[in-house]
Order: sequence, then structure tokens, then C-alpha cells
Amino acid sequence: MKIKNENCKLKIAQIKRRKLPIFNLQFAIYALLLIALPLSARTKDVGPVRKGGAARIDVGKKSLFAHDVGNVRMTLSNWGEQGNPDATPGYLGFEYPLGSESDFLFSAGIWVGAKVNQQPLVSTGTDGDNGTNEFAPSLPIQDGFPWSYFPLSSITDNIAGRTYIKGAKQVDDDGDGLIDEDPAGDMSADFIDNDGDGKVDDDDDDNDGDVVPGSLDDDGDGRFDEDSNARGTQEYYTVYDDCDVSQVQSADADGHTSLNVQVLQRTYAWGEAYASEFILMDLIVRNIGALPLMDLYLGLFADPDVAAKGESGDPASIDDWNFYDAANLMMVQGDDTTDADGYGPGLFAMKVVRTPDSLHTLKISFSNFERVSGGDPETNADKYELLTSGVIMPPTAQLGDWRFLLGFGPASGSWILPPGDEMPVTVAFIAGRKLEDLRRNAQWAQAIYDNDFQGPQAPEQPIFWTESHPGRIRVYWRNNAEKSIDPITRVADFEGYAVQRSTDINRWFTLGQFDKINPDSIFDEEFRRENLNLGMPYDVFDSTLAVNADNGGWYVDGTHSPPDTVYWLDDRNVLRGWQYYYIVRAFDRGVSGAGVLITSIGRSYKGALAGYTQETWTQGNSVEQVFVVPNPYKGGHELEESGALTASGLKAYPRKLFFMNLPPSGAKIHIYTLAGDHIITLQHPSGGSDQFEWDMRNQYRQEIVSGVYYYIVEAGAEKKIDKFVVIK
Repeated sequence: MKIKNENCKLKIAQIKRRKLPIFNLQFAIYALLLIALPLSARTKDVGPVRKGGAARIDVGKKSLFAHDVGNVRMTLSNWGEQGNPDATPGYLGFEYPLGSESDFLFSAGIWVGAKVNQQPLVSTGTDGDNGTNEFAPSLPIQDGFPWSYFPLSSITDNIAGRTYIKGAKQVDDDGDGLIDEDPAGDMSADFIDNDGDGKVDDDDDDNDGDVVPGSLDDDGDGRFDEDSNARGTQEYYTVYDDCDVSQVQSADADGHTSLNVQVLQRTYAWGEAYASEFILMDLIVRNIGALPLMDLYLGLFADPDVAAKGESGDPASIDDWNFYDAANLMMVQGDDTTDADGYGPGLFAMKVVRTPDSLHTLKISFSNFERVSGGDPETNADKYELLTSGVIMPPTAQLGDWRFLLGFGPASGSWILPPGDEMPVTVAFIAGRKLEDLRRNAQWAQAIYDNDFQGPQAPEQPIFWTESHPGRIRVYWRNNAEKSIDPITRVADFEGYAVQRSTDINRWFTLGQFDKINPDSIFDEEFRRENLNLGMPYDVFDSTLAVNADNGGWYVDGTHSPPDTVYWLDDRNVLRGWQYYYIVRAFDRGVSGAGVLITSIGRSYKGALAGYTQETWTQGNSVEQVFVVPNPYKGGHELEESGALTASGLKAYPRKLFFMNLPPSGAKIHIYTLAGDHIITLQHPSGGSDQFEWDMRNQYRQEIVSGVYYYIVEAGAEKKIDKFVVIK
């Protein structure tokens, strides 16, 4: 198959520098200067094996990365394709909800179509099972892109998971005593007249400095966004182009002719609950060729396979349906809810958020075509027709392996991109459990874009750490979150803390929750409870110093200026030798339309080895040190959730109680009811570990009932009598 290319006649390094009003240099989380990963063959179709580069940071090598701070985990690449069609280990295409292993996306990518010398051409990130690779990572360039301004050494993460530039600080540009409270003028590069003066973006001259979140050099001082307002909780960027024909795979029937376009892709994810189920993608399409691109249209293509955990291949792909939601300018795909092969728990959508023209004036084309029946477009002309037809295909009439495409362009006239010019586009990838949830998320995605990629924010992530002690893990945290001011509402709205624990980083439960005592009663949607005025730690615990508190407390740390309050909570329901993960989260009083906002989990958790530190722990030599966990036993605990396979191949979830700190010489454990009836005698061998796991069955293999039980531990001449409680 012939593959041809008109040479990119302008070298990237020689591109005429233009003002890039939409570039925000603090999105420069450098994760897209990525470590390349080897890629394996695709799973739905036997296709070519993609080859990655060496494991080193190099924007010219193919690399994957994932957004994972919200309730979705989305895989992106630095060559214009989203999803994980090659089944690269460790990645899912679009996991929702986070931690469920349900995957909603096989492959997606942008389409750019235009006429060059009257010939319709379309460059695509993917168009189906085998991808196209018509885009490839651009090499590093020195003019007009972020890394030429901020090398890796100048980038750092702050404690809230947002990325800032080292040395940057918020400042009062206009001397009114407030920081970043205005803009007094027009927000940069959103194509909206924010201040109602009839001027838009570059034409508006009344900005009073770099005070606009996410803006560029508004005040002309040569520094970009020195007020250091990040846009998302997690931000990535990359650059790719369609010039390298050697990368093309599964080319169209008429080959690939380069449009000579380069795309800057920036993506944003948020941890707050109201914004946690979508990813915003900001694109700048640049003409780096010598010829104008006429009648330009853009498209969103996806092959979503809405699949429950465990579904793969055809079972996951051939039972989907889709339709176009005109009110929200988005395509929606869902899974069959009635079949026996598993139900993907929700819906997937892609939405247009911003173009050079107002959204309500666009010419929209919606196409859905099916893999099994062979409906995929095969030529550049076929693809351009789908982008530009203006036809809205009806919802799918039957289940299948449906792809969809949303093409858009001007309703009148045409988009023309001369050499060196750029075109901005913003899109959203969205999930939701039900259609009303999906639409609400789409509206939030639009609202956040309209507010320069920002929305109401949770308080700062509390600074916290853990300490391991015999029989407990102590969690400490500082009060830095209590000083947080929401950047949108400008209100100091901190309300309380939640201390949470997990054994697998996916499932979390709350060890303790504290909030201010105040007259308001705000319903907390995440914790499914009202603000009960539980009190802060100094209200709940012994208000003297830490050493006098049994389970938690607070003290003033005089080593910092100004002094910090330090809180702590002891987790005593731990098993020696088990790895646990902890996080302290802060939540606010609630924002209208967004609910109560709580800091995201993301990767901010910390691990702790239960019951001892490697440096100080030694196995107990006295039965006096023996104890039972969990005590009381309340119907179950997280260490039972993984289950175990029985001899018949079924998965069972046996109850577990643990005797801890047993002596190395071995021991007998006699268990009795409160009335003195013998339940069972357990033999702990010598030379074993310091713990013994009991399945809570008597000597006749019957499960014990709720109640109070005594146990006697015997080791040589030593004995210990104690009790534990079982509540089922």
C-alpha cells in the first residue's frame, strides 16, 4: 500500500514565533516528557505490534500516561490516541469508577480534516482496531512551547497535588489588598467577553497584571503566570504531528498524505467529587506546512467498549449502543444491561467544549458505524465526508461493536488555517452511572472550561505522616488545610477532616471524622451523612498534651512559625505484619451546585507496616503480650474481602480472627464461651510466626455465634486469660 507525504517544508525549529494566548505554562507537569513503555499487540483484532523506545525521558519516543486523581483513570499517549488498545500491562483505557477495573474505552483520537490543493485529507490518531499512527510524537523544539521556558528543574508539586513553578507566588498586582480576586478585565483566550466591555481576549486592554488563573503574560513583564494559579488537580501536556510517515500503520486505502499539522495537547483532571468523572483536553492545532489548510473540520472519534471487570475481546465490544445528545453536544455510548456477560456500570461520552465559533452555531455531523458489519471508512475522502456531511445518524437500533464520530466545523463560511496559524479546540471525556449523571458531568465540564479551567476547590491536602507502634499505627496531621481559601468563592470554608485506611489502595473506610461545631447542617454526599457537629480533635479528645490521650489528641508544634496544631489518631484494629495505607482528607462546608468538596486521594496516601518497625520489633517472649484483633469483631473486616478458592473452585469469604504476639516457643489457645463451654483448642507451633489465624469455627467446624468469649493462652508454665467480643 502506497504511503506518501508532502515534506513538512517548514522545519519545526524555524517556525515563526507567534503569541500563544492559550498556553498556560503552569500546566507543565512534566510527566509527558515520559518514560516510554513497550507496547503489545491489540486484543480485538490481530494487528501490528507497536514498538516503544528505550526506558528514558524523551518526547520523541512513544509513551503512555494516565490521569488518576478523580473517579476515572484514563490512559493517554503522546501520539494522539487515547485508551489502551494494545493491552499494555498496568493500564486501562478509561476505568470507571476508579478501582473497579471496569473499562469503558478501547481507543479514541482526534481527526483533523482539510482540503489541500482541493484534495480532501484527514489525519487521525486512530480509526478503529488497528489504529493509524498518522500522528507521532514531535521532537523537542525551542520556540513557542512550554519546556523552552521552564526546564524540569524549575517545576515542583505542591502539597495539594497541583503543580506550580518554583519561586512563584501569588501577589497583589493592583494594590487593592486582595490576591488574584479580580480579573478586572477579560479572561485570556477563552473567546468570551467576560467583563462585558465589547472586547474579547487579545483585544481587551484592561487586564491589571497576571491576575487571571491560567493566563499568560498579561502584563507584558516577560514572565508567564507568575501568580502561579494551576488549572487542574493533575495536568499533562504533549506535542505530536502528522509528518512522520514512517510511523504510519494501517494506512487508508488511498495512503496517508500529511496535512503538516502539529498538535499541542493538554489534559486536566480534578479530584473534587463534582469534577471527578471527566477529563478536559485542550488542543492547539498548528499549520506547520507551506500551504493553507482550507475548509478545515475537526472530529472526535472513539471505539468505546463499555465493559465490566473481567469482560474482554468480543464479549466486551459487541453489546454496546450509542446516540447523539444534541443538547449537550456530545456522543453517548452504553452497555447492554440485560445480557449475562457482564454490565459495564455506567455510560461513556465525548463532548465538544470550545471551538473558534460559538458552540450553538456549529455544523455538526454524527456518525455511528459498526466493526463486525464492516462499516469503517477506508479512504481520506470517506473520512472527510463523515466530518463534513452535517448528517446526524439516529441512535443505534441494535447492539454491536459501535464506533462513533462527531465532526464539527463552521455553519457558514469555512475555517482556514494559513501556514503558521493555530486553531484552539477543547473537548471532554465523560463518565456517569446514569444518563442524568452523565449530563450533569457534561455541564460541569463546560462550566469549568468557561471559568478558565477552574472550579470550586476542596481545602488543601493536610500534611500528614504515620508512626508504627506495637499493636497500633498512629496517624499525625497538621492544620494547614484550615487556612485554605477557595479560589473561586474566595471564602475560607474549611469544615473538617476524614482519616481513612485501605489495604489495597482502592477501597477506603473512615477511621475517624471530625468537623467544626457550627449551626449549619450540610449534607455530605460522599460520606452519606449530615454535618453532625462532631467536633474537632481538640473538642473530642483529651485537650491536654498527647501523652495523656488514650486514642488521639492534639498539641501545638512550637518548631514551626507560626505554631501549627498537630492532631493524631491511633488505629488499633491492625494485624501485625500487614501493610496498610492511610490518608487524611479535608472537606469544606459545601458549595452550591458542587456539594461538599473533599481533597482527593490520588497518590497522596502513605503506607505503614502494622504493629512494629523493622528496626525495633522483636517477637514477644511472654504470653502477657498476646492480644486478639480485631476486637471486637464486627461482622467482618477488610482482610476477609479478598476471599479464597474452595476445593470445588468457588470463592468463599471465611471469617478471620487473629491471635497476635505469640511467643516463639509455641502455645496452646483454649477458647470458651462466657458460660464456660469449651469451643476449641488451637495449637500454635514453635518456631513459627508471631500470629495465628483462626476461622472462627468450633471443633465441629460450626461457626461461632455473637457473644463474649474467653481465651486462655498456655506456653510452658505461663498462662494468660483474656476475652474478645464477636458481633455478627
